[in-house]
Amino acid sequence: MNKSWIKYLITTAVGLGMAYIVLQIRGIWLASDSKTVFKYLHDAFFIAGILLASFGALLFCSSNGAFDGIAYLFHIMFVGHNWSKTNFKDRQTYGEYVEEKKQKRENRMKIGFVLITGFAFIAVSLVFFAIYYNV
Repeated sequence: MNKSWIKYLITTAVGLGMAYIVLQIRGIWLASDSKTVFKYLHDAFFIAGILLASFGALLFCSSNGAFDGIAYLFHIMFVGHNWSKTNFKDRQTYGEYVEEKKQKRENRMKIGFVLITGFAFIAVSLVFFAIYYNV
């Protein structure tokens, strides 16, 4: 049985938790008119959506190897300063390091659901934005 919807559910719960925190900070329970309530709802869902979409984009870039150069730099730094047990002369070349990372990356879970959930939260915030300007 495919349980891929669970990761969407968990990510949505995290987003709703972020939106709830923003609503608490803004004081939605003290709002006197409906226009202010829709403004606060727009702010909360937009902030949660931007945070989720940004985190998803960062995970997407990382999973496609955008940060392999920085990771290799730290790998060489630790090997070069004898903070690890590997001899400096036995270190990997950059090409070997990237190939090893590619092989490990093929077995990882896909992370596009975070990006999709973030865009869904932004879409909900745009609905509240439209309601805010039409009320």
